[in-house]
Amino acid sequence: MKTPRKHILLIDDREDWLSTNESALREAGFEVSKARDFAGAQVILREEGNSFDLIIADQLQVERARDMLYDFIWVEPDRRRRVIVLFVTEPTLSKMREVFRLGVYDCMAKQDEPERVVELARKALEERAHAKATG
Repeated sequence: MKTPRKHILLIDDREDWLSTNESALREAGFEVSKARDFAGAQVILREEGNSFDLIIADQLQVERARDMLYDFIWVEPDRRRRVIVLFVTEPTLSKMREVFRLGVYDCMAKQDEPERVVELARKALEERAHAKATG
C-alpha cells in the first residue's frame, strides 16, 4: 500500500518566498498549497477539507490573524495540526512564549534557503508520526 503524500500549507505575503519553497517541498515529495494570508488559507482549508498535515506561516500573518489561529491548529477537539511560525528575525524568548501559548508547534527565524524549510517540515512530520505511533 502506497503511503499518502503529506500535505503542507504555506502562508506568507511574499510570493517569491511562497513559490521558491513550494517548489522545494514538492521536489521533496510533499503536496503543497499556498496562501497569501490567513483569510485565503481559511478558504483553502474549507475547499480541501482540513487535509493538511502541517502549516508553515509567517509571523506577521499570525499576528494579523491571531484570532483565527486556533481554528488552524485544532482540527477536532482531540486532534491538533502542527503549525510552525517563521519569524523575519531570530525570535526573542518573549515572542516564542507568546506563540507557544497560542498552541504553535515550533517557531524559528525565517529561512531563505528552501532546503532548511524542507528539513523543518520533515522533522515536524517525523515527530508527529513518532508521537502517533507511541502515543
